[in-house]
Amino acid sequence: MDDHSPNQTTSSYFDLWQYFKTSYQTYRKNLGIYLGFTALSWFIIYSTWGFSFLINLILPIIGLISSIAASAIRHSLEAGYYTGIHAIRQGEKPTIGLFMRGFSVWQSLFFMMIIRGIFMSPFIIIGIVSLFLADWEVATTFIFQLLELNFFSPLEMILSLPELAHSISLLFFKNIGAMISIMGCIYLQISFSFAVPLIAIKGETSMKALKKSWRMTKPHWFKVMIMMAVLGLISLFSWPVLLVGPLLVAGYLRSTIYIAFEDLLLDEEHEHPYAQPEHADISTNSTEAANGIVP
Repeated sequence: MDDHSPNQTTSSYFDLWQYFKTSYQTYRKNLGIYLGFTALSWFIIYSTWGFSFLINLILPIIGLISSIAASAIRHSLEAGYYTGIHAIRQGEKPTIGLFMRGFSVWQSLFFMMIIRGIFMSPFIIIGIVSLFLADWEVATTFIFQLLELNFFSPLEMILSLPELAHSISLLFFKNIGAMISIMGCIYLQISFSFAVPLIAIKGETSMKALKKSWRMTKPHWFKVMIMMAVLGLISLFSWPVLLVGPLLVAGYLRSTIYIAFEDLLLDEEHEHPYAQPEHADISTNSTEAANGIVP
């Protein structure tokens, strides 16, 4: 690739293709540890979900607490991907222990999850109210379809997609309130997409991580959305390969998000090579920058 101009502003720099390419290189070199941690995290997540489900059947009040705990565990494992990938990018020997460091910041992750939910709640309420006002019967059917989804069976989930798509077409695309709800939630979700790695790697507090993620994504919001959409499609199309597909791509998806995060973090902290003054000697090209290590 051609070198970026020294005069290029950081707000215009977002090399999506380079992120995918660099992520693949990192993922391929450390495939074993990625697969191992993904398998371990799946075992932990599905075990806690199953335990939470059983508790909910017996003691609903305690079941609510167990559901919250299960969500905190899932977020800690999500953060573990980023602590592990960060350590690998720093040159450390890859071990499962590096990927388990996400549990050390579970409190901040938990409060971040709550604060993010509070920010999204107005849009969610608008969506729910508008759906029931528009068509009570279809909305009720849609909710029951969601409740009946078997997340433990990828094949059943795939077979249920046509019914879900039909309900969505009836509810969302003919309802202004629902569209506002969807767009609002998507906007916030993309804006807060780097909050988890900020907490896991930089040790930011919950609110500071959300604010910093907002600043980091703001100049590149549309490109970040495209990246997340592509990663979502990769994840979706991996499901027909039963459990093998998602197991293979899970680490790659997080690796790509981390590579983009790493680059945008340099911009945020004014350490990106293209953020230097015009008279500075810029010799690093875009490939080297994308493969660089966060100091």
